[in-house]
Amino acid sequence: MWSYAAFLPLIYILFLAIYRLTLHPLRKHPGPILSKLTDWVNVYHSWKGDRYLVLTRLHKQYGPVVRFGPNRISFCTASSLQDIYGFRANTRKADWYRIWEMLFGAASTATIIDRQSHAKRKRILQSSFTEPALKDVEHVLLKNTAEFCRNLLDDTDASSPRANGWGPARNLSLIVGYMTFDTMGEMVFSKSFGMQHSPKFRGFLGLSMDALRGLNATAFMPLLLKLKLHILLFSELNDGMQRYKKYCAEQSDDRIKRSAQIENKDIWTRVIAGKDSITGHSFTAEDLQSEAAILVSVASHPMRITVSALTHYLLNNPECMEKLVQELRSRFEKLDDIRMGEALKSCTYLRACITETLRLSPSIPGIPLRTARKGGVVVDDEVFPEGTDVGVATYALQHSEDYFPDPYAFIPERWIPVASSERPSKYQAEEAQKKAKQAFCAFSLGPDGCLGKTMVYHQASVIAARMLWMFEIRRAEGDDGESKRIGAAKEWAFAGEYPLNDKFAAEGDGPWIQARQRVVCE
Repeated sequence: MWSYAAFLPLIYILFLAIYRLTLHPLRKHPGPILSKLTDWVNVYHSWKGDRYLVLTRLHKQYGPVVRFGPNRISFCTASSLQDIYGFRANTRKADWYRIWEMLFGAASTATIIDRQSHAKRKRILQSSFTEPALKDVEHVLLKNTAEFCRNLLDDTDASSPRANGWGPARNLSLIVGYMTFDTMGEMVFSKSFGMQHSPKFRGFLGLSMDALRGLNATAFMPLLLKLKLHILLFSELNDGMQRYKKYCAEQSDDRIKRSAQIENKDIWTRVIAGKDSITGHSFTAEDLQSEAAILVSVASHPMRITVSALTHYLLNNPECMEKLVQELRSRFEKLDDIRMGEALKSCTYLRACITETLRLSPSIPGIPLRTARKGGVVVDDEVFPEGTDVGVATYALQHSEDYFPDPYAFIPERWIPVASSERPSKYQAEEAQKKAKQAFCAFSLGPDGCLGKTMVYHQASVIAARMLWMFEIRRAEGDDGESKRIGAAKEWAFAGEYPLNDKFAAEGDGPWIQARQRVVCE
């Protein structure tokens, strides 16, 4: 009897494998055999940071519909976006998002699964991301951008003297990261993290990414958390998650205690005082801690990635750099004029460069998963049963030749309509631009569309415009502009792309740059 019992786990695994390969409702959809059998493949590539590249490779191999997990389907079509994420889609956020609640004890607006609960929270938060609300805290961005510009030229820690006015080599992704975290710290908590002026606090930048990496990997198998196996298998990542949780809770609690002392409105002022206009719902203490973790970390990284990647692509495409610099320096007479307003909005080439950067290097390059509700969901005219996880592979779709001619090339003109009297290029033809807009999904869409879209465009525009208005920028010696992907399979990457590591929110590396001042910092 004991010998028979010893074989029971093997018999179960064998029958489960046979079922998933031959009897499962998704059996007919193409994909790697190992991925059809187990989600450990997704855990591994999420830990490694290259899952978005794996999905892109799978779509090139198998086509627009790929089974990448036992119960998961990835799409690479623009038409599937509305079917999966639209207001009428019969889907909800996948259980993948429950990992946030398991760690923090409460879901955030970005991770809450129930649509009604999500709508309540979104109505409270969205007032903090309108243009008037961002205008209230713009002074924080301008102050931190000024310090960032000074740091570009600060050579106190440089090993060699300045030559011909060029400042020391700087890893742009790091110094932009310090700036965006300080900015969000002040915007959310009315307290800077002090990363730009002190190495003491810079560990939080890596800590937040370790936490996101741990969440991203274990979310594909929540059982790892329930059984505490993540402590054994991912001890370093677990440590990062727990420290990050503790830090965010401390910051949230401290901000609440200081509420009476806050003179200027910050985002937290609106969040604490906010109530759902329909239900009267407000945030609990646990809710606030969870929201803090999202607002500071996940909201900071898109700006970091976008500004760093934009600079990378401009340095790789000097004609684009020249055109953008000309637009900025002809539009603004003084540095102080570069701020929110109609003048900045009128910089169409700047906006196009940012959008093209978000296409090539989206800050969340993976696949936002949704689960089919009762009755199933119809995606691209095919019915998928209740409980199936479906999603669109963001990076893969935004690099698809079906929607973007020369998909790996940096071409801002894709997003600029031409006058009717001009002959459009293949990128600016009406049909080409229509397809591009349909397939662009860097901020998702529908009821779960990103609240921070306006903020990303605003902050990236101000930071990039001020940097390029003030400085000449070049690559530092030793930075050849080639992709050096962190933890990713380099053979799957396109050589000229900005290096991304998918930790749910993307992490970048470089470019290493030098700056030479054009005018005195104001």
